[in-house]
Amino acid sequence: MRWNSTTAKSIEPPENGAREEFDGGETSANAQANRIAMNALSQQFNRDPSMDMTALLKQIAETYGNTRRTIRESADRSLAMDVHNDYRKSRSQDVRIKLQTSSTVQIVKPLHDRAQTLLRMKTDTSSVSEDIKVLGPDSVVQLNHLLAQSSVIWELGRLAVLQLSPQIVVKVGVGLDLEHVDTLDYIKQHAPAVPIPDVLGILSAEDTIYLFQTWIEGDPLDKLWPSLTKTQKTSIQIQLSTVFAGLRSIPRYLDNDGKLTLGGGNPRRCKDMRRELRTAWSNQQ
Repeated sequence: MRWNSTTAKSIEPPENGAREEFDGGETSANAQANRIAMNALSQQFNRDPSMDMTALLKQIAETYGNTRRTIRESADRSLAMDVHNDYRKSRSQDVRIKLQTSSTVQIVKPLHDRAQTLLRMKTDTSSVSEDIKVLGPDSVVQLNHLLAQSSVIWELGRLAVLQLSPQIVVKVGVGLDLEHVDTLDYIKQHAPAVPIPDVLGILSAEDTIYLFQTWIEGDPLDKLWPSLTKTQKTSIQIQLSTVFAGLRSIPRYLDNDGKLTLGGGNPRRCKDMRRELRTAWSNQQ
């Protein structure tokens, strides 16, 4: 059985007729193994045409099968990786199309100048009024264009994070939870030194939410951690301690009834929004 990189569905080998196409990987592996064997024989022959090749032929016979099998397995792994990458790419392209809209786009949170520039609102005369609550038609077209040309940073089900420019991303999703936005604003107000994203505006089209925010290019720490030195890890620990100290210094914000206003639900509480669980490497101190 092999995989079709376009449809990502299994294809059974043909029951009759030519099997040349299906056996292409096997044929290629044989050809490469034969080439290795012939090269070894040719090198020895060029050195001494009259030499006794019994030992060399025995060695080739003993290693030939393993060599051919290794080449084939390597080719199969490469093919599987290509199929996986093509499938992920096709899914990413689908989500960028799926999250576009033809509906009326409401402005839930005013857009920052940087987001307005991306959406070309400065040239869309229907969008520049201070009390406007709906995105103009030209800007809706530009929004869909940005989504189509974006890079998929993260995707899960009907949620995605799409990079629109080197410094701006948009979180898009059906029923995206927005209660954390007030928390981000509160942190930004009371602990401006804490490095968190700037919210650049929020749009909604029916049940789909578009949350624009700043983006800083970089590599995930969990990918870099195993290769970091002890000095680098200590530096990161110090930086994180400073960040958490800043967060812990933020005063609790109470409403008129003396209840906490941050968090979500009734009563308000912290939410665990993690979709994936990562475990630290205990042997990488």
